[in-house]
Amino acid sequence: MLPETTRDRGSTRTRRAINAPKFENILEKVGEEGRHQKILLYGVLLPLAFYIPFGSSSLQLLLSTPDHHCRVPAREAFNVSHALWRKITIPWTRGSDGRARFSRCLMRNITFLEEVEPGLTSIAIDPHANTSCQYGYLYDRSTWWETASTHYDWVCDDAFVVPLIFCVSISANAVGTLLFSFLADRCGRRPVFFTCLSMSTVFGLVNLVSYNWQVFVVTKFLSSLPFFALYQIPYIILVEQCSARMRSSIVGLCAVSITLGMCCLGLFAWLIGHWRKLGLLCYLPAVLFYFYSKILPESPRWLISRGRTEQCIAVLDSIAIRNRRTYSNEVLQMLGEMCKIQRRPPRLLSVMTVPCLRKRTIIVILNTSILCVVYSGISYNIRNVTSNEFLNFFALSLVDIPGNLLGMVSAQFLGRRLTAVYSQFIATGFCFVASVTTTNQLALTVLCSLGKLFLTSTVVVVFMQVGELFPTPLRAFAYGLTGAFGLVSSVCMPSIMALGFWNPRLPYCILGVLCLVGASISSLLPETLGRPLPQNTPEANSIGSGHRFCACVHHWNVHEHNIASSNKSVSDDEMSQENLTSRTFV
Repeated sequence: MLPETTRDRGSTRTRRAINAPKFENILEKVGEEGRHQKILLYGVLLPLAFYIPFGSSSLQLLLSTPDHHCRVPAREAFNVSHALWRKITIPWTRGSDGRARFSRCLMRNITFLEEVEPGLTSIAIDPHANTSCQYGYLYDRSTWWETASTHYDWVCDDAFVVPLIFCVSISANAVGTLLFSFLADRCGRRPVFFTCLSMSTVFGLVNLVSYNWQVFVVTKFLSSLPFFALYQIPYIILVEQCSARMRSSIVGLCAVSITLGMCCLGLFAWLIGHWRKLGLLCYLPAVLFYFYSKILPESPRWLISRGRTEQCIAVLDSIAIRNRRTYSNEVLQMLGEMCKIQRRPPRLLSVMTVPCLRKRTIIVILNTSILCVVYSGISYNIRNVTSNEFLNFFALSLVDIPGNLLGMVSAQFLGRRLTAVYSQFIATGFCFVASVTTTNQLALTVLCSLGKLFLTSTVVVVFMQVGELFPTPLRAFAYGLTGAFGLVSSVCMPSIMALGFWNPRLPYCILGVLCLVGASISSLLPETLGRPLPQNTPEANSIGSGHRFCACVHHWNVHEHNIASSNKSVSDDEMSQENLTSRTFV
């Protein structure tokens, strides 16, 4: 039991933090939805969101492996067609689907005999003996003229390189998301963004001229490290200096922009047809983002959390000038009071040591992991809508647009919590219905597409919630932590889908159960609609206080609930520094 004086001091500090001026009060003076925010949204974030798929999703296209078979020389000497020469020199085998096809990695045992006459070629073919490809490979160039897999011959005995590169890339995404998110909270959003931009551009271009698979793997790891942070950090900078109403639109518009980027990536890949030219298109435009150094400021919220008052005032001055606003000394007084409250930022481990933040972290990590597994599993089952690889890529991306818009609108009017719950419940229903239609490919594709639509809506909402539930000094790290666990959990998807070999219904039932679990745990998070972003841990803890579990907070009653929450008295035991918990929600 703490002494009374210690408890009183802890309670007083916490009450001061809660009753301190909110950063939203300062934003109202300098402009929270003005020209400055629109420049960052339409001039910085949306173009960056459109570009992100060109680096993060292009690997699937660059490593595409078309149909191939062994190259056997001397066809021209016998003046026979490609089709007839393949029948003569390539044996038949059974593919993974059980159907007979020409072997991709074997050829007939062929012996070239000495020329009995000048210009006359003689060969001996043993129809009962096969050997591995001795003279390279011939690739189907109807779709791609050249990919990285065909350029380096990563097929047959070297086919392990392609899944290795995918594994390394996903690992780099997970490590980089966690690392750069931590650095963004400790060193600042802006410098970390330009560090990520430099790493991605330099190592991405070096990757295109790798001379062996070892160099390719290393450079791909280094270029994949910063890609998620490259979008995440500017997003955090913008949402930390705009209104609560604008935050919902930002997430939805960015999600649509990412989807449009995915669609255009498939279109450009089809038009270009060469992996190095496509790679240049993916990495060279990133050089233009260095011009953002003129218009992308450091987050003023982060500057306050680090006690950098003078730099924060300079940023606020630039915001006010762009928004054509003026502010009085009252703003400077509020700013000084906020900096006094939080001179020492919380430790990194606060997300696990503070009970309130720990519970939210666990729930969001679980929900993100479930979404990554289910989303990947459903996408896996609708990847072959058509026989054209590029059209599949385009169609698979296009399905996300209605889901992004649904999530944006629903989160704004029905609230984050209700949207996350009902979207996953509906996706659960589609998964279970899909489990009884596995023999009907058309019905299965439609059901999986509808399930993907509602899962996309959930992804948009969960991305909002992470930023609105954690305080400024831990916001980027919370994004990185949940993103890293989500990426790692997605490796379980192939194992789940492989269960379909024993029972085709089983994978869909598992995905449905996971969606049901995700919907259940989403209901444990408090509603953040209309709430200001928490600047410190006590403010983050106060979110949801006074709300009953069955309370439905939406656009038409959010003002009443937020007033009740802000006026709710908080006891010393409930809000002491050692026990930052909430009675109803986590």
